[in-house]
Amino acid sequence: MLEAKYGEINWLNLHDAAITPGGWPDLGGDAAWGFFKLVVPNPRKNVGGLAAMVAAAGEYYNRPDISVADVTKPEFLKWLKELMSSVTDISGASAYTAEDLRC
Repeated sequence: MLEAKYGEINWLNLHDAAITPGGWPDLGGDAAWGFFKLVVPNPRKNVGGLAAMVAAAGEYYNRPDISVADVTKPEFLKWLKELMSSVTDISGASAYTAEDLRC
């Protein structure tokens, strides 16, 4: 669905999907799905989640080298908060969230 709307799936497009006010119907999906939900392990508990946040920052700045100054800039923090507001809370999941969700 997202590829049909955005083409390439990347952090910038995931952000755009996360802030789409109409949820899945506006993204080309079923209304029953509600809003876009991103699944990322908690970066404070899982190195994969931390890597995801670093990758998102690198794409936001369009460069592979980021600094503490970059990730503490108010405009980046606002963008990251918008993106992360779509993260599904799986409080009872282990550090291996994707494996927990596997059918």
